[in-house]
Amino acid sequence: MPVSCSRAHSSSARVLPFADAVFISCIHPLQPGDEAYAFAVAVPASAPGLKIYTRRSYAAGATSSFDYPLSSRFDEVDALIVLDDVFVPWENVFCHRNIALCRDQWWRTPAHSYGNHQAQVRYVAKLRFLMGLTKRMCEITGVDAMRRCRYSSAKWRPSPRSSNP
Repeated sequence: MPVSCSRAHSSSARVLPFADAVFISCIHPLQPGDEAYAFAVAVPASAPGLKIYTRRSYAAGATSSFDYPLSSRFDEVDALIVLDDVFVPWENVFCHRNIALCRDQWWRTPAHSYGNHQAQVRYVAKLRFLMGLTKRMCEITGVDAMRRCRYSSAKWRPSPRSSNP
């Protein structure tokens, strides 16, 4: 089955440069008439015609962790894949022109939850960092003593039931 497209997916793009194979499918709800978009395939990362374009890391340009505290430590690799007439053997085709199956692979299995879990863990870590940064900025500027700032900051605290500090 020949495939031609370009696509970046947020959950896989960060590890794409290190992957042996790429799973490509459509997670968007499809309507009758969209059968051409209803597919799911696994493509070897070394397949002829598959190109992986990674974004240049921001960390490479960070001259010091003091001047660039975020990009020097927490930069993530983003990538775009382009398939130019890539041949996919039928044993690597999981769904072909089947709208119901294409939808159900995400919504009737835990696949969507697994992908989102990874994203949510990243966002929680970033949010906690930003909360700590905000708290420290309030302390440095002295506004943490103001009642309104204490109330606003208190609403942003993580749940005490959280397992991570």
